[in-house]
Amino acid sequence: MHKFGWADIDCAFVSRYINYLQRHDCMAKVVNKHLTNQKALINVAFVDGVPDNQRAAAPIVKKKIEDRDKVVEIYLTE
Repeated sequence: MHKFGWADIDCAFVSRYINYLQRHDCMAKVVNKHLTNQKALINVAFVDGVPDNQRAAAPIVKKKIEDRDKVVEIYLTE
């Protein structure tokens, strides 16, 4: 497990996080969900007055999902 502080969250950190997710074959939709969750966590921490990095949530921008990135949903039937 890696330990990160609020000061570590910047554009480079977010880029490394996105690359990590993509190397582990996460689809763009899943990457966006992780980024949304990360940004929400940072925003809740701001409300509680936890972080000292005022710009921690700024570099988190969701990727636009192209039609080619979408997959057909598969439903199991009997």
